[in-house]
Amino acid sequence: MDERRRDTVVGIFVVVSIAVAMLMVALLGSEQGIFRRRFQVRAVFGNVSGLRTGAPVFIAGVNVGAVQLIRFVSPGGGRQPLPPTGTEAAAKPVGVVEVALTIEERFRPQIRRDSVATIASVGLLGDKSIEISVGGAAEAEVASGDVLQSEDPLTITEVIDQLQPVARKVDSILTDISALTGTLTGKEAPVQRAIQNLGNILEKIDQGQGTLGELLNSKTLGSELESTLQNMQALLVDGRKAAGDVQRALVDLPPTMASARKVADEVARLTESLRKSSDRLPQITADVASIARNLERASQSFPTLAVDAEQGVRKASQVFDAAGRSILLRGNVEQPKARMPPALGRSDPSLTAPESGAPRDD
Repeated sequence: MDERRRDTVVGIFVVVSIAVAMLMVALLGSEQGIFRRRFQVRAVFGNVSGLRTGAPVFIAGVNVGAVQLIRFVSPGGGRQPLPPTGTEAAAKPVGVVEVALTIEERFRPQIRRDSVATIASVGLLGDKSIEISVGGAAEAEVASGDVLQSEDPLTITEVIDQLQPVARKVDSILTDISALTGTLTGKEAPVQRAIQNLGNILEKIDQGQGTLGELLNSKTLGSELESTLQNMQALLVDGRKAAGDVQRALVDLPPTMASARKVADEVARLTESLRKSSDRLPQITADVASIARNLERASQSFPTLAVDAEQGVRKASQVFDAAGRSILLRGNVEQPKARMPPALGRSDPSLTAPESGAPRDD
């Protein structure tokens, strides 16, 4: 029983250990992409600059695979890289080092026929890697085993050759700066002479020589400047007052303009009334002239009317006198007690009423 229990425990431990090992392998494989589908492409370089097997492959900074194989190929035995679609240019010459790249299948759409493989550095230690550019959407995807276009990395010698012209230019610039510095700092340099002349001028000014020296060393200059400043201050005060008056005038200007506008409107209406009155003036003048003529004609007929009235009054008086002397009408007609006014007629005995008691003719 003890041996069977021990065998059972050992078997369970072995099974658990195997399960844990398989789980770890699965986890590590999934993390490292061991079980993912991959495809292979190649690139040919003239110089790999220390690239090693297992170096990472990047597309736009994303790790998509690794370097599987690095081998030498003969210049005539290597395959030509894929030329860009639609171009008739001849392919670049085949290099001497072929690099096989294993890339995950899911990144195939990013690698096109116009993608270019280059050798780059990773980190500060200078480890090498392969950098593949993203291809254009108009180009076809690469197939397994295709050769990508490549660019050889720059060697130290090429970098130095490129830096030599820059170094020569920097050396020339430094030489010019040195010459310019020597020209500026020499005793006979124009700058030194200018500084010396400026020192002499300042010394003369300090001694009171020249117009500027007299002005600066004059004892009355301070009082004159103070008086000038006081006058300027007074002018500024007057200017502020004038500005205040102008500001107040500007504040009062809108009401004044409104009043002036009203007065202008009244003057316009009065002018319109006068114009209309002047238009009616000839008619009024003609009416007045007609009235004057009518009055003149009426005044000319006044003497005739007066004479006719006087004659009518005289005839009426004669009729009343005759009626008074009649026997039938004597009692009904009131006898006149006074004579007619002298202005109505002449003194006529026949118009005078008979005195009371005097006999009357029947």
